[in-house]
Amino acid sequence: IPSSLKKKYMELVSQTQSSKKIHRKYIKVYFAEAAREIGMVESPYGLFFGAPPNTSGTPSKKLQAVMTIAQNPSACERRQLQDLLFPKIDERVKNSKFSHIASARTQQVIEFCRQEEAAFIYPSDFPTVSDFRFLLFHQFV
Repeated sequence: IPSSLKKKYMELVSQTQSSKKIHRKYIKVYFAEAAREIGMVESPYGLFFGAPPNTSGTPSKKLQAVMTIAQNPSACERRQLQDLLFPKIDERVKNSKFSHIASARTQQVIEFCRQEEAAFIYPSDFPTVSDFRFLLFHQFV
């Protein structure tokens, strides 16, 4: 590597280290939101332009939140913006528990299965497996 490039690299590194650092997850969110703003869509086959771009002239709330954190990350504001950028997932949904949003009939089936033992699963297993698996295993004879 030529010495002039090494020198330039070292200058850039020292400038970056002295300025405030932005956490990598915010940079990723920024680029993802910026791509959405111009109409890019993620699919199993890759990225493509498939959504209408934001032509309002103002960034989305999420993109504004990322830019705010990058410019002035105060502690109280950061917490609110982090909730906007990285919303909490309901623990029941995360653990594949759907009985709280199921129809009345499905809730009855789940309650019935929780009261009876089956060949492959016991009522005591209910908290440790997803509702779907619990009902599926309960049907095996």
